Amino acid sequence: MPRTRRQLSQHDAAPDLPTSLTKATRSSRRSRSVVEKETDSRVKKEEHDSENEDDDDPKLFVLDGEEFTSYQSFVEAKRKRNQAVLTKLGFGSGESGNKRLKIGSNPSTSATQRGLRSNKKKTPKPMVRSRKSSRISGDRTKLVALDMYVNDWHRDNTATIVTNDGADEKDDDDVDDKPISYFKGRVNDGSPLSLKDAIELNEPKWIHDESEGIAERLLKELAAGNKESSSDCNRMQTSPGRRTKGANPRASPTSVMSSSWETELTEKIDSLSIDKEEWVCKVTPDRIYSVATHPSESKLICCAGDKQGYIGLWDVDGVSRNDGDGKSNDNTGIVSLFHVHSRPICCLDWLNNEHMVTSSYDGSVRRLNVETGVFEEIFATYDDSDSTYLEDLGYGLDQGYRFWTQDVTVDHRYRGSSNPCLFVSTSVGDVFHVDLRASKKEKITFYESVSDKKINTVR
Repeated sequence: MPRTRRQLSQHDAAPDLPTSLTKATRSSRRSRSVVEKETDSRVKKEEHDSENEDDDDPKLFVLDGEEFTSYQSFVEAKRKRNQAVLTKLGFGSGESGNKRLKIGSNPSTSATQRGLRSNKKKTPKPMVRSRKSSRISGDRTKLVALDMYVNDWHRDNTATIVTNDGADEKDDDDVDDKPISYFKGRVNDGSPLSLKDAIELNEPKWIHDESEGIAERLLKELAAGNKESSSDCNRMQTSPGRRTKGANPRASPTSVMSSSWETELTEKIDSLSIDKEEWVCKVTPDRIYSVATHPSESKLICCAGDKQGYIGLWDVDGVSRNDGDGKSNDNTGIVSLFHVHSRPICCLDWLNNEHMVTSSYDGSVRRLNVETGVFEEIFATYDDSDSTYLEDLGYGLDQGYRFWTQDVTVDHRYRGSSNPCLFVSTSVGDVFHVDLRASKKEKITFYESVSDKKINTVR
């Protein structure tokens, strides 16, 4: 094939190289390619050998002394073990296996009808406009592409706002209201949540007209009960009574137990059952992660935290009210729902009759004050990406998307105090202790990494 002008010019411009240099260059290129091929083959062989070693020594999963080579078989064996334990305790599946649940099968009083209920008010559907020609309706938005004066039309029909600085801004109606996102998807920036705020953060279907009134009434009853119990304690302490000389008034009385206490306790546990409809109630929208009961002796209040960060307070002894005739109805399960966290609730613990600690996987810890009805954030973890939280105690503790607070436990030595101390475990195997007793001297007393995996419980 004859050469083109460009090839001829390049050939004339290129200097004449010696034949020996050309052969040496070709041989070096050939040797380099051979070395690369040998290197690639050696690397592939090493990878293949490592895979074979992994196959020869597979990872073992141990459960109750039994080894499993596959994770799936390990999970199935664990489920069977848990089901066997539930069956032994009387909570098996089916009517024959579940010996504890003795509730009738009346559909009008089923457990799903009690407690938390969805708002059945239907939102009005938007009216669907009938199809009409854009030319007949006078709508020029669809015809603007065919208009040869499209730039003039946009100029004449666009609203702009000129500020004092001379910059143009869009009309407020054209700006979409985007929801504000907080760290770790939390419900707010750490500000205290009032009772109304915590209820309004619920999904609309869980909000009713009487939700706020029921919650306020429940907390008022708890606050009143706390004052009565404190006055009773004061009367008991001031009332004259027989006391041994030299005895410690704070020492607990010596417990007297019969020799057959173990048999009696076993019989009582075996006789436990759920045989009343009033003892079953839907308290939270999603799966329950933590449970606590109020320490009141006059009123039974059960608290539950679910997977989505909801906290439900169930007044077990409460009676619903009928606003029509003013008479009390049967107990249908009075539940007050609050959304104070954005991820699963890992801890619910009452410090005393007035304060409850709530914590979540989102890294925040709040304290409910029964008298004020405020959920106040007392501790939270942050990373070092935002200097806004530089002064916070938990600044720099968060280590990324694989980090969350797995468990939070109140230090039992300071349980009665409204400003507690906390033991916190994380998903990356860290444990630390937070001292919140003094507001201006809050500190982390120790921080240790004790495991490569998450720590589920701290006690």
